[in-house]
Amino acid sequence: MADVFAGNLVHFKLIDVLKLLSSERKTGLLEVVKGTERGEIYLDGGKIVHATSKDGVGEEAFFKLITWLEGNFTFFPDATTDEKTIERSTLELLEQGSEYLKEWDEIKEVIPSQEIIFKLSSGGVSEEVTLKPEEWAVLSQIDGERTVGEIAQLTGKDEYQTAKVMFNLFMKGLIEIAAEPKRRAKRILNSNFLDVLEAKFKEVMGPIASFLMEEIIVELGEKKEAFPAEKAATLVERMSAQIINEEQRVEFQQMALKVLREYV
Repeated sequence: MADVFAGNLVHFKLIDVLKLLSSERKTGLLEVVKGTERGEIYLDGGKIVHATSKDGVGEEAFFKLITWLEGNFTFFPDATTDEKTIERSTLELLEQGSEYLKEWDEIKEVIPSQEIIFKLSSGGVSEEVTLKPEEWAVLSQIDGERTVGEIAQLTGKDEYQTAKVMFNLFMKGLIEIAAEPKRRAKRILNSNFLDVLEAKFKEVMGPIASFLMEEIIVELGEKKEAFPAEKAATLVERMSAQIINEEQRVEFQQMALKVLREYV
């Protein structure tokens, strides 16, 4: 039986893991656990066919799970299901998921953690503001002491929904930051990981491999000597996209997964 692949969502975005598994045409169960919450995403020959979380199934569960910033994932190869709750093509689903996460990244510029605390704005609002019911529900819980995570629990919304509402309230000038969370130190990749990855990339791409890899790292806004572990899966995906031969691309990705487990 193939090896189980596991990792932490602090270091890998779930959507990047799904892109890798899909490109390798994997069949199996991707289990995601965050505290007491658990979610499942099934793949069949690289196609995402079923997803489930405590709040729903299908695409609803898929889009909820890819926004998780913390927790652990485990891929169990060859696990199957008779349930088919996702009909849309996997390529379209992953593309929309990437756009979804771009919005999430914008929100995280203001709300980087569930531990951040907001208070009602001390300044005036320049124009009349109309709030939706869900915005009133969140606004009524903001007291300068409760964290974003605590407000999510009180309102019954998930992490993404709560952060999105609070982001909108912040942009309207109705709330401001009362207390910043302690920022987690960025985890830097072991240099051996990038050395091995580059060597394997050269075997496929030749001398141009080093240039391409450096270019991708720059595009990601990072430096090779201080590359963050959380972007490792994205780096592998971008590099493998440069390989035209499908068999070589899959072989490179399989090697990369093994190296990720060893060094990350």
